[in-house]
Amino acid sequence: MKISLSDDFAQRDIRLRLGLIQADVFIEDSKPEFIAKLDDVVERRIAEFNAQPASSDPQIMATRKAYKALGKDPARYRPAAEALTRRLLSGKGIYHVNNVVDVNNLISIKSGISIGTYITEKIEGDVIFRRANAGESYKGIGRGDLNLEGLPIFCDELGPFGCPTSDSERTMITKGHHTIAMVLINFGDDAALEGYLEETQALLKDYCQAENITTTLV
Repeated sequence: MKISLSDDFAQRDIRLRLGLIQADVFIEDSKPEFIAKLDDVVERRIAEFNAQPASSDPQIMATRKAYKALGKDPARYRPAAEALTRRLLSGKGIYHVNNVVDVNNLISIKSGISIGTYITEKIEGDVIFRRANAGESYKGIGRGDLNLEGLPIFCDELGPFGCPTSDSERTMITKGHHTIAMVLINFGDDAALEGYLEETQALLKDYCQAENITTTLV
């Protein structure tokens, strides 16, 4: 899968870098040892905030700023990393979905970066990351119809399929052998991005049987 960026972000002085990992994986329930690792990251991350709000995280703050510049209210359409962090800080805990989604969430919790993960067999042609136009929508995972206007979205030849708030049902992660694309959507300072990409690759190898891994910075 190839991703390009539209001019929507540069025109609004939005700093953006995408970290793309593609790999062949086996998607299944997470093993107990990985769940323990994820739960440990959750505990340490909660302690780091020390009663500060989720929006105090620099990456979450940068994403919120980008949403506002694009014309979307981040308090109503929360970026995924912020929504997940707010859930943890409210004491609701982490949900366990499958090994790939759990890797996604572990890195998102640590970094404050919203991450989109997609089954590439369900994507048609090249992908562009751009601002959504009026009238664009899709069925978000667990959200029903999502009004995309103003959100930064991933689009293929079939239309929008992902954004930092909620990805679509069309490309959602399902169990079995699949090729995935995992995109770290880094607004603001990207100094730590490559480190998070390396950590993500290691987790995919250790817990998702990842092979044929490629990494691209966009």
